[in-house]
Amino acid sequence: MNMLKGLCLVLFMLAAALLDTRAGINEAGPVSYNSNAPVIVGWNWVRSTGQFAEWEFAPVAGPVRNAVISFTTLSTNTMNGGAGYDSKLKVVSGGAGVVMLHNDCPGIRYSGNSGGIGYQSHGCMKVRLEPGQPLKIRLEYPGTGAHSATKRESAKLIYVN
Repeated sequence: MNMLKGLCLVLFMLAAALLDTRAGINEAGPVSYNSNAPVIVGWNWVRSTGQFAEWEFAPVAGPVRNAVISFTTLSTNTMNGGAGYDSKLKVVSGGAGVVMLHNDCPGIRYSGNSGGIGYQSHGCMKVRLEPGQPLKIRLEYPGTGAHSATKRESAKLIYVN
């Protein structure tokens, strides 16, 4: 019995040590989401000038060394489009430049209507978190190029403190 208690104590200490190695990296979902793009099957399709997607994240406690927003989106070449296309969105607030959204299946290029098959894309952008301040990210259609679809769950804040 004492041996079993000792083994449990060792396992508990090992588990605590393993958990402690991850303690510095965190993930947070947005507290709000807004878009003026049309909703199709639960996704906002940002595909015309002036259309946007916007997320807000709650303030993060403590100093932050590095932070990114990780995006999971859909990308296609046109309305009712095909598979295997990357897209990009212009960063209007929360950063600068563009976010490249890389298609998960670049080896499968199909320009006809793929019915949503092969649309999934991912991208990341580095952000700066101000202590005690919420972070608002706003992305817009850049005026030309492939279409991107977003929703609330499309953006995650990942940070190291």
